[in-house]
Amino acid sequence: MIANDSDFSKRTQDALDNPGDFEPVVFHNQDGDCLEFVASPDSYRAERIDDRVTVFYSHDSGKMIGAQIKRFKELKREILDRFPGFALELHDGRVELHMLFRASIWSSGAKIPKLVYRNLIEVAKSTDATTEIQFA
Repeated sequence: MIANDSDFSKRTQDALDNPGDFEPVVFHNQDGDCLEFVASPDSYRAERIDDRVTVFYSHDSGKMIGAQIKRFKELKREILDRFPGFALELHDGRVELHMLFRASIWSSGAKIPKLVYRNLIEVAKSTDATTEIQFA
């Protein structure tokens, strides 16, 4: 598990230096109140798709390779308030990342870019990415 920003930076740099050893990274940045997910060692550009999610696209291939969920504490509160059954998705304190992207869609009152979210969910599912989550 990545404990802090310097661990995340070191792991990301190691992945860039040794791309054959890369494993997808999910990092909860508590200071920045966001969750970051990177599925590929490629350098990337970021594109904000709504008020909560920014998607990462590979400079080389143009493919979606990750995302950032902002205001993560707020999202967790919204999940608990609006979808108490979400607790069934937790397994040993972990949740599949694609479920958090789905929850972000469900809790949004705004028009959402459906195709972008659908692709993001598929990228998260294809990597089997999970993260720890606490509803405290």
